[in-house]
Amino acid sequence: MTAVDAFLPLSTAQTDVWYDEQLSGGGLAYAMADYLDITGPLDVAVFEATLRALADEAECFRARFVEVEGEPRQLIEPLPELPIRYPDLTGEADPVSAALDWMQEDMRHPFSLEDFPLFRGALIKIGEDRHFWYLTTHHLIGDGFSAAICQRRMGELYNALLAGEDPGPSALPPFRLLLDADLAYHDSPHRARDKAFWGRHFDTTPDLVSLSGKEPAPARGFLRRTMVLPPETAKAVREAAAEAKVTLPTFFIAAMAAYTQRLSGIKDLLLTVPVAARAGVRSRSTPGMVANYLPLRMIVEPAMTVAELLTQASGELAATLKHQRYHVNQIRRDIGVRSDERRPFGGPFVNVLPPEPGLRLGDCHTRVNNLSTGITNDLSLTVLDVTQDTVEIHLNGNPDLYDAEGVAAHLERLAGFVGRLAAAGPSAVLGGIDVVSADELGGLLESGVGAVGTVGADVVSRVRDIAAASPGAAAVADGGAWVSYGALVGRASALSRRLSGGVTGILAEPGVGFVSAVLGVLWSGSAFVPLDLGMPVARLAGLLVDSGVSRVVVGAGCEDLAAEVVAAAGGGVEVVVLDDAEDREWAPLSRGDAGSELAYVIFTSGSTGRPKGAMVHRRGMVNHLLAKVEDLGLESSDVVVQNAPVTFDVSVWQMLAPLLAGGRVRVV
Repeated sequence: MTAVDAFLPLSTAQTDVWYDEQLSGGGLAYAMADYLDITGPLDVAVFEATLRALADEAECFRARFVEVEGEPRQLIEPLPELPIRYPDLTGEADPVSAALDWMQEDMRHPFSLEDFPLFRGALIKIGEDRHFWYLTTHHLIGDGFSAAICQRRMGELYNALLAGEDPGPSALPPFRLLLDADLAYHDSPHRARDKAFWGRHFDTTPDLVSLSGKEPAPARGFLRRTMVLPPETAKAVREAAAEAKVTLPTFFIAAMAAYTQRLSGIKDLLLTVPVAARAGVRSRSTPGMVANYLPLRMIVEPAMTVAELLTQASGELAATLKHQRYHVNQIRRDIGVRSDERRPFGGPFVNVLPPEPGLRLGDCHTRVNNLSTGITNDLSLTVLDVTQDTVEIHLNGNPDLYDAEGVAAHLERLAGFVGRLAAAGPSAVLGGIDVVSADELGGLLESGVGAVGTVGADVVSRVRDIAAASPGAAAVADGGAWVSYGALVGRASALSRRLSGGVTGILAEPGVGFVSAVLGVLWSGSAFVPLDLGMPVARLAGLLVDSGVSRVVVGAGCEDLAAEVVAAAGGGVEVVVLDDAEDREWAPLSRGDAGSELAYVIFTSGSTGRPKGAMVHRRGMVNHLLAKVEDLGLESSDVVVQNAPVTFDVSVWQMLAPLLAGGRVRVV
């Protein structure tokens, strides 16, 4: 029987991993993995002895996890046998590919919390003078900083044993040191200062950003795509970072922030960055799991220069690193993030690994290759600073949120954007740096997405073409008779003649009138802001002011409410009453190429603070509509129910996507 005092508590970081696994039912992708490419005359017997000595010294490798009176505890136990295999793949047609497949297959088998030990390895023989040393560990027993500590100690042990020398007593401090430091921090003035900093840093709950467009999902695996940046791109990145006097991690954090802003349209956004969360030399020499994750807040404006972006990223990173020990879950609670939100802080996870440690095993040359940095809740960028001329980037995506093609497309697009950002120069404006390459844009244009004079350029032109070809075909109904394409386009045309540019609010009941108003506003070259009749007057007035609305199209029966709202907004807003007038001769479109113009503004609910307006330009709207047409296989014979509130962006595709296919919209 084990004495109670032999059980150790878990660190704060370990506790979070433990409960996350327990609440999920197990199977989360909480494993990190690397392999060491060893070229040269490896002495396998000495290497085995090195691993044995390292496992004896690094107590984290020998931790067994149990529950004691309902609380998680760990016990450091002897390890009679190392969980190491020795595959010989020299007989394979392509030993390297076979070894990579072997490791990927092994990584598909997650650890269980009841397993002991929570690591496993393999010395894979590739050739007479080449081996891969593969190691995967559960995040309960180690973090990325621990891996670097153990790799350094591995080199010291191997070289001493190879020379027949005594490696001396353990150079690795006991794991208890990290636990004591973690406990001391919780009762220290440092924690109080850190708490105050994070409270000041976020006065409102931020929006959590994802590029997937789907609801968060547990991370039970990941899709990975890898690229080595072209030498000229790596060189440009290093030169741009040096000119701005920032580090390589800072540059990639800034680049990912700008990329996320361009794709999401959100200017006030968060990234997630991992930190060591260790203080003092002894803590930085002790392997074990104490890593933390921090929110990195970036305000990215298209009008900013590259220099301003890099300066902001550098200052933000420096400020947050001073308070890196205040734990991720406490920050989330303090700033009001929901406990069931799977993404730590929204936005992509950015991890820039340190340069190669220069590990040497006797006369062998080695190179560390990363396979996994751990759990991927949404999208995760890992950057490897391999050599002065080589920068390798990995992009991981949660397979429940992204598919393989999507991850590959993001990686290709991001790499190109990084190159253009680095080459643009410090005074270049972010909004002028393309987020898609000329080749990708050309492909989109060839497919009809965004092409001038086609559906890609303008929704209205497509609906007009359908109305011209089939004016009597049914288009929209809201409980009464179907309104034809000819009548719908006639109403939209008549309304467009009464409008001009700017931003236009639409305050009307969902139905035929609302759909014709949307088309009429777009026809006029204006952008629309949908307004909910059920909102309080003060809220509606606030939306008018925030969006800069110059006029409001008002449906029948809503005139009194419109007058109240305009008055509450301070006046100066034109009211245009919607009617059933139809043009016999349709008005010309106000713009030939409106793809880059604003299409609509939809505000968030405001449940996490002040409502924020999401601005969508016309080409982006059309790309989304065409994707819906393709995904749903919409045809002219189809009827789509529009039942989403008009202030929810789902309503946009429910209203317009069927009309692009010549189908019908039934408003409910």
